Amino acid sequence: SDMYNHRIQRWKPGATVGITAAGGNGFGNGQSQLEEPGKIDIDSQGNLYIADTGNNRIQKWEYGGLSGTTVAGGNGLGKGLNQLHNPFGIAVDKFGAIYISELSNHRVTKWNPGDSEGEIVAGGNGEGSGANQLAIPMGVAVNKNGDVYIADRTGGKIHKFSAFNTP
Repeated sequence: SDMYNHRIQRWKPGATVGITAAGGNGFGNGQSQLEEPGKIDIDSQGNLYIADTGNNRIQKWEYGGLSGTTVAGGNGLGKGLNQLHNPFGIAVDKFGAIYISELSNHRVTKWNPGDSEGEIVAGGNGEGSGANQLAIPMGVAVNKNGDVYIADRTGGKIHKFSAFNTP
């Protein structure tokens, strides 16, 4: 993720120059543009999922595509379950569900394919160190068993939540 150039670069082993895989069309919110992209993930078909942080949305770019499709958020920044606020970390599970860490909402949401809103899987109760709180969750990962791991910046902790996947 090349955050301040508003693009995603692909580097082949041994290459001295990267290839723009997504964005690179200037700063903006068009389907072929990104604004300060955060983390990325790639599904089993090679599709690229981008936490388009500045646009408060998740973009899916099919392999080789010239533009993306908004698959989560895109409804302005906010706390609603159809909104995101500074999405940064992202993970896609084997069923295509997207897990998103939101820096400013202090939560992680799960968006199943085709959903118009997410469900909270961790946090969402204000910034803090309580058992039901997160404090600036930076990263999220999901393993093949459906366990979700969250890197919580302020507390310097890694949280594990077991098996959110459903076939």
